[in-house]
Amino acid sequence: AGSSLLALINDILDLSKIEAGRMEAVIGTLSLAEFAQRLRRSFAHVAVDRKLDYSVVLAPGLPATVLTDGARLEQIANNLLSNAFKFTAHGSVSVEIGPAGQDAPDVPAELGGQPLLALSISDTGMGIATDKFRRIFNSFEQVDASTSRQFGGTGLGLAISRRLAHLLGGELGVHSEVGVGSRFVLWLPFTPPEAVPTAVSPGNAEPAAPPMLAAAGATMPLPASPGIPLDALRARATLLVIEDDQPFARILANLVEQHGHRVLLAHDGKAGLQMASVERPDGILLDVTLPSMDGWSVLGALQASPETRDIPVHFISASDDTKRAAAAGAVGFLVKPVTRESIAIALERVLHATEVRPERVLIVDDNPADRLAIRTQLQHVGVAFDDAGSAEDALAQMTRTSYGCIVLDLGLPGMSGLDMLDQLACTPASVPPVVVYSGRDLNAGELARLKAHTSAIVSKAARVPDQLRDEVSRFLRSVASDAAPGPMAPSPGDRLRGRLALVVDDDMRNLFALTRVLRDWGMQVTMAQNGQKALDLLTENPHTDVVVTDIMMPGMDGYTVIKAIRAQPAFSTLPIIALTAKAMDGDRERCLAAGASDYLSKPLDLDQLADRLVRWVPDDGASGSGPA
Repeated sequence: AGSSLLALINDILDLSKIEAGRMEAVIGTLSLAEFAQRLRRSFAHVAVDRKLDYSVVLAPGLPATVLTDGARLEQIANNLLSNAFKFTAHGSVSVEIGPAGQDAPDVPAELGGQPLLALSISDTGMGIATDKFRRIFNSFEQVDASTSRQFGGTGLGLAISRRLAHLLGGELGVHSEVGVGSRFVLWLPFTPPEAVPTAVSPGNAEPAAPPMLAAAGATMPLPASPGIPLDALRARATLLVIEDDQPFARILANLVEQHGHRVLLAHDGKAGLQMASVERPDGILLDVTLPSMDGWSVLGALQASPETRDIPVHFISASDDTKRAAAAGAVGFLVKPVTRESIAIALERVLHATEVRPERVLIVDDNPADRLAIRTQLQHVGVAFDDAGSAEDALAQMTRTSYGCIVLDLGLPGMSGLDMLDQLACTPASVPPVVVYSGRDLNAGELARLKAHTSAIVSKAARVPDQLRDEVSRFLRSVASDAAPGPMAPSPGDRLRGRLALVVDDDMRNLFALTRVLRDWGMQVTMAQNGQKALDLLTENPHTDVVVTDIMMPGMDGYTVIKAIRAQPAFSTLPIIALTAKAMDGDRERCLAAGASDYLSKPLDLDQLADRLVRWVPDDGASGSGPA
């Protein structure tokens, strides 16, 4: 949620700078081959995850370089590609970079008569209706802004992209057909406005500070001699910075030094790996987009080596891949633009991960030989172990001992591993983080069920045995870095204890956060990520005491869910609390007219939520009633 808010703030700042005429293009020489390679690298994993074909093609006959603001051009391309992948469920996304015919019918008239570069991004997605072509370039405008829309976003990406295109002397256009796909084309002149012969080019001048740094206000003296260790007089730890953007790398190094640490600098992945192997730093700050070897490959190589696998790694990158970083075992992910404060927090996470370890780990597996093998593989992690041969035995041990982590096999005799977690979730005690170590892959339903009980799950099918050690070791570091307690939710006392709530929200983050709060108040909770699942769960649990539902959901929105619940006589008086992030005039009236008992706007005030639940949930626990 914090990352989403930061992205929104950055978009609004960009838009306001452009409209105020305070954003200037920094014209330099851009290698088209390197630009195309960055586009391939940045979105290749997205294509794999979504099972889409993805290609980036450079047309023959293009010059090797063009004069433009490379950072702004890449921002436009990233915005367009993000949209293309978001709105494409099947088929392909493609990028073509080539010359535009001066007399081509789709070239804007104001750009006619001059050589043009055309960047075309095509997809086979949902498409856009012709009557919306103009509107989608307006601020906060979205193709689908209804309460049942399936896609998120702020509606600023295309508005910013078109204004940036104008800043670069070009234009952005769209061709689309509903149900067939879309093609966005950026036309740029080979000679941009006010381009001068003294423009910065690689090798003859120091590159300008990236706009993201200027936005972060990180102006300071830069230490000299990149690639040479910079020793501080009161160094407490050694941090390795792997970052190919030299100005940004030196700014990072300066900040690390100011915190009293020794700094190592590397400007590509291979040099960083060699330096990590020789110097054995206490932590690594790693960029994702690196020449020749990206950050993900660097992290994989670090983890494959016994000498470097235990070094905490914190990513700093312009693209947000927080979930992928967490799954890969990084202790954190910081999205550019960055501030001094955010870098300081990243340093603390890295150093904290080297110092703190949970005291005991519980291994739950019915096979004694497998338990012994797990102990052997984890003996170097630095924690103590207890064993349990069944879920029942594990639950009994957890009443006597506190554990920092559970290594759990799902295929247990009697109660399964998933059922064990379900039972733990119904107890007042919090559930320790779980590493699932099973001989089978988990399906989407099982993963969702596991994540409902804990925010720290590593799913691992049985493979090479020492991979378990790597996963657990990295996982415990991430748990340690998150060990600082957060703010406690206000408690309504025992008034809600034992009551059954159904929470409906398509956003897993909201679902998880709200569920944890309700369980902290002693409630039992069932969860649904869409309207139909909510109706099914009500049928399975007719004694539900209260429903808390979001309004904006894909397919069946909250209004439809509420009406469908009220249409069933058994739930005609069931308390239903509606939640909405829109907070527009008339929202409350619409929710109540649909049949909701009450209404709250996001972000939720937990005191208000507790008050509404106490007001509506009956004292005797009987479902389907509320205050008169």
